[in-house]
Amino acid sequence: MTKLLREDAEWEWTIEQETVFEHVKMLRTEKPLLAYPDFRLPFRVVTDASKVGLEACLMQDQVRGWQPMDYASKFNSKAEGNYGLTELECLVVVWAIKLFRPYLYGRKFTIVNDHAVLKWLLTSRASSTDGL
Repeated sequence: MTKLLREDAEWEWTIEQETVFEHVKMLRTEKPLLAYPDFRLPFRVVTDASKVGLEACLMQDQVRGWQPMDYASKFNSKAEGNYGLTELECLVVVWAIKLFRPYLYGRKFTIVNDHAVLKWLLTSRASSTDGL
C-alpha cells in the first residue's frame, strides 16, 4: 500500500491493496486495543529497527499486564537505510523518546531494545540533552 503514496505512483486498487486494508482494519479493532495511560505508573518504550524502518511501542504494566498506549513506525530515509545496525538501534531509541516525550518527560521509564551494544547509553554522559 505504501507504493501508492509515492509521487509518481499510478493509482491502482487491486486485491493486494484490499487484502492489506482489511487486515489493517482487523488489527485496529481487535485486542490489544490501546489503553489509557496512568501517569502514576512507569512507562516502557519498546523499540526495534531494521534497514527498512523503525518501530516503537509505548506501554504500561496495568492490572491486566503490559498494555500498549501507542504504536509508531516509519520508513527509513535513503540515508538512514545506509546506517549500520548499531546506529539504527540508537536512532530508534532517540526517535521514540522524542515521539513519546509528552508521556515521558519528567517521569521514569524503561527502554526495551534487543541490541546489547546500546548498553553504553546507560553509562555515557552526554554533553548536551538538546537532541532529546
